[in-house]
Amino acid sequence: MQRRDGFWRIISEFGAACKQALLHGQKEAAIRRAVETLLVDAANVLGLQAVLHAEVAIAAHRIRPDLAVRIGKLSRNIVGYVELKSPDKSVIHLGGLNQRDRRQWEGMAKLPNLIYTNGQTWIMYRSGRQHGDTIHLEGDLRTAGSRLRLPAASEAAFESMLTAFFSWQPHPLTSMREVVAQVAPLCTLLRDAVHDRLDAEAGLPRHRRPFTDLASTLEVDLFPTTDDRDKRAAFADRYAQSVTFALLLASSDTADGHDSSLTKSLHEVGRRLGAEHSVMGRALQILTDQVEGEFRDSRYPSAPRTLAPARTTRFSPALKQSTVNLLDLSSL
Repeated sequence: MQRRDGFWRIISEFGAACKQALLHGQKEAAIRRAVETLLVDAANVLGLQAVLHAEVAIAAHRIRPDLAVRIGKLSRNIVGYVELKSPDKSVIHLGGLNQRDRRQWEGMAKLPNLIYTNGQTWIMYRSGRQHGDTIHLEGDLRTAGSRLRLPAASEAAFESMLTAFFSWQPHPLTSMREVVAQVAPLCTLLRDAVHDRLDAEAGLPRHRRPFTDLASTLEVDLFPTTDDRDKRAAFADRYAQSVTFALLLASSDTADGHDSSLTKSLHEVGRRLGAEHSVMGRALQILTDQVEGEFRDSRYPSAPRTLAPARTTRFSPALKQSTVNLLDLSSL
């Protein structure tokens, strides 16, 4: 009874907030604040603390969901995403999407935990498949105000949807096929980002070309050219594969009960990896020592740099995000 009353109150307040917001706009941006409040309040009713982040880029899928939802204090505890649609779009089921939304859906469908809503209709998807019932709120979002209601027949389904959404956990990978499916897009993203960075560095002063210097240094010793491919393309490909494999190996050691080294610097990950896998541990250090500073700053904004030399080079968001995603392999 206490939870039911809590959800009734949340929906009523949501309706009042949407009515006021829609006086000034018709797009999804107008109801974003109301949706954020609803999610935070619903989590509280369920005994959870939700923190929301707006427009978090997921570079691997080239999408930017309107909201990412984190449960608890750790920045890595993102449990799902929310994509908002304009209340003007009365049909948000996949069969009713326009061409633009359908193209966007190709990326959204890869998310393991997603709520899709126009404020009036709420649908949850797991990797592109609907999970649970579709929820329709009673009353017009523009005019109902505090009279907006959750139908009695949908009360249990709405609570079940939010409970499942907030409690999502990564699916454990049990086969090499699943590992490859998860890791390959991140490796490809890192390869493309490194290649783009090498192209961008071509017009920069020598002191601002860390990847170019690294490629030149390692071309003979670690990545000798054995085919007719462009040298930058070959380096980007081998760099991405080597870093990906080293981090995957390190995450495997962590999962086997070793110390959680992936919360450390890349150099430290390499050092600890070297205890069991000396070649890959040293290779990771060689590949990342010269360029880690920007990666670390992007992952831990409040943490001090682990490298002494100060640099002014700024790496692209895609390059930063691809390395952040690879560092998150320990959560797979």
